[in-house]
Amino acid sequence: MCFRTVARIRSEAHTESMDSGADPHRATECISLRLLRGDFSGRVCTEKWTVPTIFNAAHLQYARVSFQIAPMTTPTYKIDVAAKSVFLPDQSDEDGSQYMFAYTIKVANMGTVAAKLISRHWIITDSNGRIQEVRGDGVVGEQPRLEPGAVFEYSSSASLETAVGTMRGSYQMVAEDGTQFEADIPEFTLSIPRVLH
Repeated sequence: MCFRTVARIRSEAHTESMDSGADPHRATECISLRLLRGDFSGRVCTEKWTVPTIFNAAHLQYARVSFQIAPMTTPTYKIDVAAKSVFLPDQSDEDGSQYMFAYTIKVANMGTVAAKLISRHWIITDSNGRIQEVRGDGVVGEQPRLEPGAVFEYSSSASLETAVGTMRGSYQMVAEDGTQFEADIPEFTLSIPRVLH
């Protein structure tokens, strides 16, 4: 309770005691008890009452109002990405320098706010240093929305002209509160089994 409210109670108690001839301490107690039970009217306190045993009538001079405010938490935006790849010999032509790989991605929302995957950006590099950049909306025709703790998994493929290469990139995300952020895709390797051990 603020100082003004306490002062107002004491002022009203003095006025009521002067009007009714009552003890100003008892008038203060009466107004305080009215506030405790939710009576915020401006009427004069002339009722007869008995102070409950849980209160000390000799010392109760004003009403105390206590409340708690839930602590504010800062939202976090965190997307973890894990990848694994496998060579597809049936779809590859090694003599023609065409190597096909499948990869599976797991996208996990480790933050505190739901987020939607809007677009992707891939950087694919072969062992000759040739770089391909791929951009597009969503992944595999979807723009998944991930609640906190949710995981989205999908599979796709990529083609290289060499037996070894790498992929890395990022996802462009939009959180439920409108915040835009990027989720990095760590670099992983594309390789036929007999090249890397």
